Amino acid sequence: MVIDRASGRIVYAVVSFGGFLGMGDKLFAVPWGAFAQPRPDKDTFVLAMDKERLKNAPGFDKNNWPQMASREWVTNLYTYYNIPPYWTGTAAAPMSAPMTTATVKSVDPNQRTITLQVDERMLKDLHAGDSTQVTLRKHNAK
Repeated sequence: MVIDRASGRIVYAVVSFGGFLGMGDKLFAVPWGAFAQPRPDKDTFVLAMDKERLKNAPGFDKNNWPQMASREWVTNLYTYYNIPPYWTGTAAAPMSAPMTTATVKSVDPNQRTITLQVDERMLKDLHAGDSTQVTLRKHNAK
């Protein structure tokens, strides 16, 4: 398991898959949120994932590890597994403010701007010129 020292949260677990008797196996960093823990057994964690999806996951060998401290690398990892990054404040990893949903009202590629309609709670304590981290995920409208 890899832990973010600043937050004390588990970022991901490195698991081995494939090969035979430790030879030719591939290592994978899997976001901690991808694991489930059966209630009766607090010491067991289960990765419920299709074998083909794991085979095609970005992996590495034991002698050539990626730059795992890179926020970009970790973001890509979480995106592949379709798990919200641990720093976004999900129910599994609460932060000071809960994650909320916003609606895109307009996109201006020339100005590189997006106009969002958000819940008024998101606006609390925000002022023009403030910097904040936003994670965008497209959800198909029903």
